[in-house]
Amino acid sequence: MGLSTNRARELRKNMKTKEITPRKARCVGIGCAAIFKTDRGTRIVVGQVPAMKELPREVLEKLSSGYVAVEVPSAVLKHQ
Repeated sequence: MGLSTNRARELRKNMKTKEITPRKARCVGIGCAAIFKTDRGTRIVVGQVPAMKELPREVLEKLSSGYVAVEVPSAVLKHQ
């Protein structure tokens, strides 16, 4: 079951995060793949959104309202 838009906004507003991208994979600035640990026991992954036509069926079947697939270099997810 997904969160209502207002509840999702409220959670984001109050969420605390810490970047846990491996140092070797970090970059400075914007437009960088990254992974963050939240105070809610979750992870946030920042990456590029691939074209839907490039995604295999097994990925597409996991997507529903409110979900997106992102692509990141493997180095970003090392030891996470």
